[in-house]
Amino acid sequence: MRFLPDNLAGVSPITEFRESGLPAAAAFFWQWVQHPRETGAISPSSPFLARAMAREAVSAGDGMVIELGAGTGVITQALVDAGVTPERLLIVEKNPALAASLRRRFADARIVEGDATQIDRMMRLHDGLAVSAIVSGLPLILFDLRQQYVLLKKSFDLLKPAGRFLQFTYGPALPVPRQIPDRLGLRAERAAFILRNVPPATLWRFERARLHP
Repeated sequence: MRFLPDNLAGVSPITEFRESGLPAAAAFFWQWVQHPRETGAISPSSPFLARAMAREAVSAGDGMVIELGAGTGVITQALVDAGVTPERLLIVEKNPALAASLRRRFADARIVEGDATQIDRMMRLHDGLAVSAIVSGLPLILFDLRQQYVLLKKSFDLLKPAGRFLQFTYGPALPVPRQIPDRLGLRAERAAFILRNVPPATLWRFERARLHP
């Protein structure tokens, strides 16, 4: 099962943007032009949204942090700035050009080029590392119901009991149907609303419901 494009091999216009020194926003916008459904936004997350996600991730504990769909690395940088050492990061990015750029910027982090729904397989390479937070920059609201369910289930199979899954979306609505977290025994709540983002974003926190009697 795949939900991101498979035809991005070789040098892309994103690589050309990055190597030319143009801002990350230009590279991200070009990615949106090429694949609007998969990208989900016309610009990278703002520093305000990135810092809000980083705060939530750090407060979940001092375990490993997995970032799904890191893109140009705005949220990755916020995680590092908030105290998450690169050695504690596992970054998953499907786009080869963006993954290559992330490897240059975050040389000490584990960066995997692959499908986010396969995070269980990726983690087999890192046995013994407890995961306290999973931070998602994926357009989860655009996935079909099975993809949403599989991603959340595999994420919570990896997370510590008090771990959390963080997802931002545009608009106030929960990015998945309520029956999905209910079926998985999860509690979903708004952690923050970030007006200073294009477009404004809501940060959702998913945790195991039994932690909140």
